[in-house]
Amino acid sequence: VLGAVGGYLLGILLRRHWLPDFLINTVVLAAVLTVFSVSNVLAHESGLLAVTVMGILLANMKHVPLEGILDFKETLTLLFVSGLFILLAARIDLDALARVGLGSLLVLVAIQGIGQPLKVWLSGIGTQFTWREKLMLAWIGPRGIVAAAISGLFALRLQEAGFAGADMLVPLTFIVILGTVIFASATARPAARWLGVADPEDRGVLIVGSNRLSRAIAAALNTQGFRTLLADGDYTGIRTARMEGLNAYFGNPVSPEADRTLDLVGIGRLFAMSRHPELNALATVRYRREFGAGNVYVLRTRRETDGAERERIASHIQGRPMFGENVSHSALLGLLEEGAKISATRLTEAFDWDAYQQRFADGGQLLFAVSPAGRLYVTGPAFDARPTADWVLIGLYKPRPEDDEAAGKQAKAPGA
Repeated sequence: VLGAVGGYLLGILLRRHWLPDFLINTVVLAAVLTVFSVSNVLAHESGLLAVTVMGILLANMKHVPLEGILDFKETLTLLFVSGLFILLAARIDLDALARVGLGSLLVLVAIQGIGQPLKVWLSGIGTQFTWREKLMLAWIGPRGIVAAAISGLFALRLQEAGFAGADMLVPLTFIVILGTVIFASATARPAARWLGVADPEDRGVLIVGSNRLSRAIAAALNTQGFRTLLADGDYTGIRTARMEGLNAYFGNPVSPEADRTLDLVGIGRLFAMSRHPELNALATVRYRREFGAGNVYVLRTRRETDGAERERIASHIQGRPMFGENVSHSALLGLLEEGAKISATRLTEAFDWDAYQQRFADGGQLLFAVSPAGRLYVTGPAFDARPTADWVLIGLYKPRPEDDEAAGKQAKAPGA
């Protein structure tokens, strides 16, 4: 009851915006601690249940802004769980770890090889999980903070009851935690790939905008093996993209429908390349949480690069600049209209980075660099790599007269 009342009152405060933004996290944390403490005073060990009920009720109330609280919760979770592990581990006697002996390894094998598969099999009855997915769940079963936290309590109760060897419970628990965590972290990825249940690597790109430049860049990245997904509300652009064989979504990329229907599996970056800077800014704010601030890029419009200060979008709500601070969408689109093409060049020992820069010094723009390991680099202020042999450089360049002449000679050669 206390948790439900506390959650409802806190939800009312948030829904009606009676708290200033800078106090929301502080008030929420204070409310949780208050409910927890009062509940424990009224009934022993009831505080955890009270705050759980409080959170369930708050999360299910309508029109309550929780985004900032969720971010704050993640930060607190990381801080408190890490600190709790350190405190609990500091209480372990190293001599007790040695006394546990080889029997602890048998317990670890029994938990990992018998207990975990049996638990997954029983829990999976009547579900739609495939045998591969069940086997993967049985394979990874690391024990964590819950086991570490309650083992000390159980050990204390067992010692009070006079059970022999109760002091071995805590070190045995930490050996199980350490063993299962190491086993899962070392084998999870190979096991997932072997079973065919691993998600593809996040090498793909979500491109906001379906204009000619966006489509050309998407096609060039597809050629290099990167998955791309165009998203735009311009039906003409999306229809053209689909006719060109590109994967495209018709609709507002920041809409609730996009949240539900956009397939972002294997996609880990955003290129905001719309001709509308406001849409680009909204997209960067929306997908910064999804991909991380380091993987959100924006191609600025000429209004932002050359316009007055009052016409520009604030830098803190924009992504990382693509291709340079002063490179604009209009400038690159102008190159396309003048006959420039996006081409990929693989560096060799003979044709190295210096030779590439010398050859394409004028009349174009270097866009991307792909390392031999398959990592995509976006050129710009933060691009400080020096490509070597086997790197692939993707640029937008005007045809050189000597290149056209060489291509013409090559085309005439068979009929000569």
